[in-house]
Amino acid sequence: MTEHNNGERLARVPATGVERGLELVAQIALGIEMAWLYIRFGALRESVSWPTLAGLFSLVAASIVLYTLLSLARRLRISSLPYASRIREPFVEGYLQLVRSFIALLKAIVLVMIGMSEWMWIQVALGNSESFSWFFLPAGVLFIAGAFLLFSRALHRLN
Repeated sequence: MTEHNNGERLARVPATGVERGLELVAQIALGIEMAWLYIRFGALRESVSWPTLAGLFSLVAASIVLYTLLSLARRLRISSLPYASRIREPFVEGYLQLVRSFIALLKAIVLVMIGMSEWMWIQVALGNSESFSWFFLPAGVLFIAGAFLLFSRALHRLN
């Protein structure tokens, strides 16, 4: 296949229901993150220091940047995707659906974990909680590692 056909092939593969569902989860998580900060901004502005408030805004900004970058990653040409040279012609569409579903899963996991971290940070800042639960950091790493493992296994089955 030529590079031009690869780009066309990427555009023609329809999104699966799972991919659309994960995209919806990521969009909802991003919206909730922005809404929490907006709703609590007045109380936070009066009770916390500016560095803490800046940290909360940086979490939301990081979520927006990650969402945008992972959304753009879905539009890469086939030749720039991992393991593309190893995929045989009959499996190209399945590979593309797998990669796009993997990106959607990563996007959903990361944005939900950042949203939960932001919620906990707001609770601590407002005095509703005594400490930040660091349980979510290893849980997030395990979820992301699990996503990579699922992607790897599915890729090996595809070939």
